[in-house]
Amino acid sequence: MKKRIKIAVVEDQELFRNGIITLLNGQSNMEVAFDCGNGEEFLQQLAKIKPDIVLMDISMPVMDGSEATLKALEMHPDLKIIVLSMLDQKNYYARMIKYGVKGYINKDVNLTDLFDAIEEVNQGGLYFSQDIMRQLVLDKEVGQVPNNYDLTVNELSALGMICTGHTNKEIALKMCLSIKTIEKYRNTLIKKTRARNTAHLVMKAIKEDLVLIEG
Repeated sequence: MKKRIKIAVVEDQELFRNGIITLLNGQSNMEVAFDCGNGEEFLQQLAKIKPDIVLMDISMPVMDGSEATLKALEMHPDLKIIVLSMLDQKNYYARMIKYGVKGYINKDVNLTDLFDAIEEVNQGGLYFSQDIMRQLVLDKEVGQVPNNYDLTVNELSALGMICTGHTNKEIALKMCLSIKTIEKYRNTLIKKTRARNTAHLVMKAIKEDLVLIEG
């Protein structure tokens, strides 16, 4: 029998938390290990039980999700945390990513994406809502990009569009280049930044401020 993914749900809104718990326990490959209403309760439970995945709210009483995430990752650097965010909490986006969370999704996410996020992160991957990634990139200041990886202007431009969810075809049209050239840029970016894949490339770009927006 396949091992079930043990999940901690950290959310102060009881109705929303109970709804998530019901949905997760209804999946054949998932179960809720424990649930909490604030970050302090979470850290107390984490000292006893280490879940496979943590679904972490941000705005909570006593201790918010930002502080709880930082302290939890100090306890368990390999802990896999997925942030549950509201769209108006963009001031937390970059901070939580720099702390080392493995996923970031909106609270209005559909169930398929929620389950996909949990499974992807559980398998060692990353999962970030596209609108959050786009907002993170758009919040960067153009022209203030450190070039620690010897990236060309075209590579930086392509990277900015990769981070905002553009396809190779869309990037090629915007840059007036062939799709084959854009594919080469993508592979070169992964190689130069020593990223594991495109998702990891995007995360490194955001964490290390390697973003140039192509207008």
